[in-house]
Amino acid sequence: AAARASVEPSVAAALEDWGFDEEATAAWRRLGWRGRRAAGRRRAGRWADVVAARAEGGAPLLLATRAFLADESTVGAVTVLPELPSGWRGQAVDVRGAPIRAGRLSYAVRWHGHRPALLWEAPPGGHVRAPGLDPSWTSAEPAGEALLAAPGA
Repeated sequence: AAARASVEPSVAAALEDWGFDEEATAAWRRLGWRGRRAAGRRRAGRWADVVAARAEGGAPLLLATRAFLADESTVGAVTVLPELPSGWRGQAVDVRGAPIRAGRLSYAVRWHGHRPALLWEAPPGGHVRAPGLDPSWTSAEPAGEALLAAPGA
């Protein structure tokens, strides 16, 4: 019998998070129980994690970036931009078709002076939050646009 090639747990997790379902299924099959536990661990997205993962690249960078752009660690909610990196204030942000458990998520940030506007399209049945833009804002609407409070206000 031929030996199965091993797969890094972070690769299996990154494939799943980025919507490569067939490849993720194949990778999960090649993981032992320890690898599956490691691949299943997720943490809320933080900008510091993205910055730290840049040196490593590959799957760790993809996992950190995905968690920062569309975090699903809170059941029934997707958190976009859990924090606002200082260099992003006043900059447009566009995320299109990010894979999430319930389907695809798209959102954009535009600025009106010091206030961000969030436009989003998400699968129905959950909440969207953007604490890095406005910690008090949340919506259960699957699509919409909102002018948020100025960050730090």
